Amino acid sequence: MTKEDKEELIRSHVYVIERDFGKHSNTFRLSKRLMTVEVDNYHVTLGDVPSKHWCTCPGMARQQFPREEHKHVKIAVDFVDRGLEMASYRLEGTGRAAEIVFIGEGDQS
Repeated sequence: MTKEDKEELIRSHVYVIERDFGKHSNTFRLSKRLMTVEVDNYHVTLGDVPSKHWCTCPGMARQQFPREEHKHVKIAVDFVDRGLEMASYRLEGTGRAAEIVFIGEGDQS
């Protein structure tokens, strides 16, 4: 697989986020979808302070940078700031440099 093919595959994923455990919960279900098919899912918990944020994806445990810079945490923080029930996002780039792109309210996969 070429670098360009890998980048295109990454861009084709849509992340759909919604609150897990009710509208006042600080835990979110993040579904990673490819062409409307869920290929993975994670749970993101936003703590009282950024150092307490957590994500169940394998990358969170091995990353060597602050938790608030984790791509799934960035999505959850943006989602909370927007005050939505459900939203869709894409990621541009990988790792610490990943930028989140808000697609829209609801499931846009």
